[in-house]
Amino acid sequence: MECDGSKSGFDEVFPELFLSAFHVARRILGDVTDSEDAAAEALARALRCWRRVGRLSYRDAWIMRVTANVALDRFASSAGRYLP
Repeated sequence: MECDGSKSGFDEVFPELFLSAFHVARRILGDVTDSEDAAAEALARALRCWRRVGRLSYRDAWIMRVTANVALDRFASSAGRYLP
């Protein structure tokens, strides 16, 4: 996805969005550290395209969907990690 790096307004909404994204990831992954990583990755993706994403009427839902996708990818890739 090609986007410019404008982040106007991102700093103001980051704390609330990160907390929401963390909770979404935590429900999927169960692990605090993995959930923080997934939330951070989702918000990094949003930041890369913030000029477009920040104007969406469904901005928060977009970020939560990206968070869920990142968390599900992490869960799928780690599925064998906990098997005996």
